[in-house]
Amino acid sequence: MGSGSGKIIAGVLAGVAVGAAIGLLFAPEKGADTRRKLAYKKDELADDLEEKFNAFIDDVTSRFEAMKGKAKDVAGEVTQQAQDIADDVKQQAQSVADDAVTNTPSV
Repeated sequence: MGSGSGKIIAGVLAGVAVGAAIGLLFAPEKGADTRRKLAYKKDELADDLEEKFNAFIDDVTSRFEAMKGKAKDVAGEVTQQAQDIADDVKQQAQSVADDAVTNTPSV
């Protein structure tokens, strides 16, 4: 779920809240009934928002864990490549040193 999805969800929930409030305010009911319905809708919207938020957090956490795993894999590969390069450099340096000793004229 991207950041655009969060904005869409927030917009939809705000629209639902405004629509519910307007509908209840214009409905010909007693004040107590209207307040009770508003309280119920508020609780319903809060529960829905909590569910959406938890789903968003779960999605972000899942994506983070996946990226963390990939980063760990890449780090392992880079470390291995660096070790391989270091081993090659050591071998070449040893070869140059051996050649220098072998090809040095005696005094």
